[in-house]
Amino acid sequence: MLLREVWTGTRKDVVSTPAFLSALSDMPSGAPILDAEALKKLNNEAVIDLSRSDYDMAVLKLEQALKAAPSYSRARENLAVAYNNYGLTKQQTPVEAIKYFHKAIFLDPDNGTCVENLRGIIRKMGKDPYNFADRVALGDECLNDDCNIGSIIEYRAALAIHEDDVVRSKLEKAQALQDPTRYP
Repeated sequence: MLLREVWTGTRKDVVSTPAFLSALSDMPSGAPILDAEALKKLNNEAVIDLSRSDYDMAVLKLEQALKAAPSYSRARENLAVAYNNYGLTKQQTPVEAIKYFHKAIFLDPDNGTCVENLRGIIRKMGKDPYNFADRVALGDECLNDDCNIGSIIEYRAALAIHEDDVVRSKLEKAQALQDPTRYP
């Protein structure tokens, strides 16, 4: 069964001030200049978009916030939820849905709901999420499709099942290909 996760806190809980201010100090050069209030507003608006199931708009706003402040953890977590929930809307096309679950886990690897949803869509694809060979095959498919995030997630999952030098090498290749400015 696939689970749905949507941010449910109150609006004042959206931003953790110390973490938020730290994120601002980590802004890369060339990033869009947004002050703390503008970033908080983007995040809060994205949460409202999430509650309306407007995942395209939520993703757009949260990506903009992360581009300006890559270590803004609340925006990162909310973006993972947006991708997870977007993936749930694509369940009838598992090849499309898996891409969103991969992005969600890449952003928030400790989000158990995202991990379970990925496992569910892998089962729907006729594969076993606990099978080393199936996870390696999914990683290879992702790498061949230029989906580095997916290959990273799948190779990590395969290595958690069974350590393998060839798969470790594939993971390193995928990580080297990953754009460091995209979800650092």
